[in-house]
Amino acid sequence: MSDSPSPTPAIREATRGRRLVAWGLDLLIAAAVLGIPLLLFGLNAVVRARVLVSTGSPVRGAVVAYGALITGALVGLLWFAMWEAIAGRTPGKWLMRLRVIRAIDGRKPRLRDALVRTLGWYLPAVVLAPFGTLVTLGLVFNGRGWHNRLADTRVIDVRRRELPAAAPAATEAPTTTPAAREPAAARG
Repeated sequence: MSDSPSPTPAIREATRGRRLVAWGLDLLIAAAVLGIPLLLFGLNAVVRARVLVSTGSPVRGAVVAYGALITGALVGLLWFAMWEAIAGRTPGKWLMRLRVIRAIDGRKPRLRDALVRTLGWYLPAVVLAPFGTLVTLGLVFNGRGWHNRLADTRVIDVRRRELPAAAPAATEAPTTTPAAREPAAARG
C-alpha cells in the first residue's frame, strides 16, 4: 500500500462568460416559474392598495403595496439561495455544468452561505438595477465575485475534462523468437 494520497481532479474556476450565461438562464427560468404567481400576487396587492387609498386609508394602502414588493423580492432571494443550499447549483448553473462550493472544504454551501452569497449580488441588482448588476459583474477579485468573497464560496466548472488520447492498438501480434516457440522439453 502506498503512503501517497490518491490524485484528486483539479478544480477549475468557472469563467465569467459561463457564469453570466448561467445567470441569464436562471433569470429566465425563475421568471417562467415564479412570474405568473408573483404577477397575480402583485396585481391583487395593487387592487387592494387602490381600494384602501380610495376609502381613506393611504397608509394601509402603501403598506399593502410595499409589502407585495418586499414579498416578491424575498421570494426571488429564496429561490436562488435555496437552490444553491440544497443542490449546490441553480437550474442555470446545472445547465452550464457549474457548481457553487465552499472555498474552505469544497462542499456545497450551507443555507447561511447561500443566503449571504445571494444577498451579495441580489441586493445591488434589485436596488440599483441595472447599474447594480454591472457593479456586481465588475467586482471580481482573483476570479471570484465579491458575493463569493463575502460567503467564502467559489463557482467551479464541473464539465468532464477530455482524457488524453489512448495509445493506438497494436495491429500485429507480438513477434517471438524461434527458441521461445519450441517446447521446453525440446530445448534440453
